[in-house]
Order: sequence, then C-alpha cells, then structure tokens
Amino acid sequence: MASAAWGEQHKELFASGRITYEPQDFFEPQPEGLKPGVFVLWRILHNWPKDACHKILKNLRSAATPETKLIIIDPILPLACADDSSADGATLAPKGSPLLPNLGKANAGGYYFSLTMLALMDGKDGTLHEYTELADAAGWRVERVVRAEGSLVGYMTCVPV
Repeated sequence: MASAAWGEQHKELFASGRITYEPQDFFEPQPEGLKPGVFVLWRILHNWPKDACHKILKNLRSAATPETKLIIIDPILPLACADDSSADGATLAPKGSPLLPNLGKANAGGYYFSLTMLALMDGKDGTLHEYTELADAAGWRVERVVRAEGSLVGYMTCVPV
C-alpha cells in the first residue's frame, strides 16, 4: 500500500533501492541481511503495553546497524508539573513561562484518551521520560525530540547505543 501511495511521486527512490517497504511482524526478529537506514514507528508504541513495546524496540535494535536511526512518532504527554530535570520537549510551555508545563485544562483530552487506551487495550501515551526509559532499556538513545506545533504528537529520533 505504501509503495502504491508514494510510488508515482518518488519512482527513482524505489527503483534505486533507497526506499523499500518490508512487511514485518514486530514481535519476531527482523529479516537477516537488512541494513536499514531508518525504522519509522508511526503511532505504534502507544497501542501496546510496556513489555510489548520493549520487544518491538529490541527486535528493531537487533536488526539495526550503528548508523540506523529509529523515528518514533506518537503523542508525547507533557508533564503536568514542573520538573527541572526534564529534557527539551518534555513540556509544552515556553521556558520561564508561568504556565503549567501541560498548559492546564487545554490538553486534558490527551490524558483522557490515554486513560481510555490503558483501560481498553493496556496501551497508553507516554511522557518523554517514559519513552526515553523504554528506548534506553531496548538499546536506543533518544537524540532529538520535535513536537508538532499545537499538538501532543511529536517525533523522537533515536540512535543505537
């Protein structure tokens, strides 16, 4: 499906082999011989419990080369209270702002949605700290965090450690 959607616009990338789409089962080791430049997990981790997320990330790490990047695109819940140890991207409020880090009631919907997912599917949106811990435990380090302006969704670029 993905190559059909992108194929017409970027035929040269597919023809050269720079981009390939590989069907896969996250819970099985990745195929031997891959030399992936990047893995992209788009709204995947928030659907699964922590142990399943660890297995997904560990399987990808096993297939990664030292140059492979992992891009995780998921909602990143901002902290509700100030935390001076937080990395950039952990809060939505500008540095030095008197606003709550999660901007208060304006973002309550993200927390409600996460609680619903937890109750129904045993998955949940995580804070940057939670995603970082998960990545670290599977052999990845979060190197960069970028948030979509006005949204809880962001992407984290991870590198193998």
